[in-house]
Amino acid sequence: MKRHFLPIFLCVICLLAGCSVLQELVQIQKPRVSVSDAKLTGLNFDGVDLLLTFQIDNPNSLGVTANGFDYDFKLNGNSFVQGKEIQTVSVPANGTGQIDLPISILFKDIYQAVNSLKNQDSTEYEISAGFNFNLPVLGPIRVPVTKKGSLPLLKLPKVSIQQFKVSRMGFTGADLELVLGVKNPNSIPFKLKAMQYDFSVNQLNWAKGSIPKAISLAQKGEGSVTIPISLDFLKMGQSIVQLIKGNSELDYQLKGALDLGSDLSILGDVHLPLDQAGKVKLSY
Repeated sequence: MKRHFLPIFLCVICLLAGCSVLQELVQIQKPRVSVSDAKLTGLNFDGVDLLLTFQIDNPNSLGVTANGFDYDFKLNGNSFVQGKEIQTVSVPANGTGQIDLPISILFKDIYQAVNSLKNQDSTEYEISAGFNFNLPVLGPIRVPVTKKGSLPLLKLPKVSIQQFKVSRMGFTGADLELVLGVKNPNSIPFKLKAMQYDFSVNQLNWAKGSIPKAISLAQKGEGSVTIPISLDFLKMGQSIVQLIKGNSELDYQLKGALDLGSDLSILGDVHLPLDQAGKVKLSY
C-alpha cells in the first residue's frame, strides 16, 4: 500500500501546485504607468531641455517586462515631437520600474511651428505615451499614459539705437553720444553685467570698448547704455567732417557681445554675440 500511495501523493501535490499557478495566471492585471516626475534640466536662449520619468507599477505576483514605448509630445495642442523607444524595462513581481525620456526643443523651431507663441512667456505641453507589454493570458497590450505641464519660453534681448547725436563740433574733432536701448522681452529679470561693442560707420571704426557698469533689466523692461564717441579729424580725414555735417542717413554696423546674469540657477550667466547693421541719422 505504501508503494502505491507515494505516486498518488506526488500527483496531488503537482495538481495543487498547478492550480496555484493557474490561479495566478487567471488573475493577471495590466501594469499601471504614470509620469512620476517632469523637470527642466536645461534652459537657455536657444531652447529648453525636459526630462520625463515614467513609473511602471506591477500589481502581479509575476515579473513583467515593458518592451519599449511610443510617444507624442504636443505644444499648445500641436503635435511637436513623436518617436518610439525600444529600450526594455523589467519590473519585479509587486514592484516598480522607471524609465526616462529626455526631450530637447529649440525655441526657433517652436516659433516657426506655432507662430502665436512668439508673444507668450510660456506654453502648455502634453505628453501621450503607450507602453508595450506581453503578458500571460492577456497577451500583447498597450498601456497609455498622459501628462500635462508648462514650459517657459525665452526670447533674445533686443538692442537698438535710441539716439545718435553730436554734442560738440570743433575744427579738429567732434564729440558724439550713441545711446543704445537694451530691451528684455521676457518675464524673467536679467542684469546686463557687461557689454562689448565695436561700432562702425560707413565701414570706418568710430568706437570700441565696453560699458563701465552693470545695468538691471526688469521683466518686460528696458535699459539704456550711453557710449561716448570722440572723432579726430586729423587722424580720420576730412571725409568724416562731410559725413557728420551731411543730412543723409549713415550705414552702421554694431558688433560685440552681451553678458547677462539671472537669478535662475538653471539659466545662470549667458554670453550672447551681437551683430547688427542698418542706417542711422545724426542729430544735433
